[in-house]
Amino acid sequence: VQTAAFLAKIHHAKLVVVHVMESSTAIYHNFVRHFKTGEEIVANGAYKETVRKEIEQRCSRYLEDHDIIVTAGLPWEAISKCARKQSADLIVLGPQEEGQDHSGQPTVTEGTKSTTKGVIWSAHCPVMLVNGPVSEKKLLFKRIMVALDFSENCRYALQFAARVTPAPDATRFVFHLKPCFREESRRDREIYLADQKEQLELYCQGI
Repeated sequence: VQTAAFLAKIHHAKLVVVHVMESSTAIYHNFVRHFKTGEEIVANGAYKETVRKEIEQRCSRYLEDHDIIVTAGLPWEAISKCARKQSADLIVLGPQEEGQDHSGQPTVTEGTKSTTKGVIWSAHCPVMLVNGPVSEKKLLFKRIMVALDFSENCRYALQFAARVTPAPDATRFVFHLKPCFREESRRDREIYLADQKEQLELYCQGI
């Protein structure tokens, strides 16, 4: 929400905050788990208003021109529908944390992975995934990296990176990974990399 609010401020855009109350059953979407007690309840109008006020309170220091929408259902589907209805130009998602792995890094839930994947493949606009705090200053995008595999979706990502509002002195990096095989000679690898770099130059032309 903080990152989306900063972006909205920079671009003079309206911010729409969406919360999907995930249903515990695929049949009756209004049967949800209470966000404080964990008790399964029917999400009536009064409960939705309670959730909306909770979001307003938690996010009040970031929010200026905004709407808050609380709905029930399958998260990726509800988010995508809401984005289309609102004619959103950008969807910002934050993965939910579920403890830490052996290295101390936060882990994400399987449900979050499926939500993110569902939104990405069904969205009509770019999707940004924010995995940590971002300052307003950093959102001026001075160094933008685009990882490519020559697919059509990567072409869209490259176009987005080219058109997003950057800082005046911004640099864009185009990255492509070549798998390394033991049987390859260093000479063969260098020839392949030179060829791939040439392909990248052609791929980026006009963008």
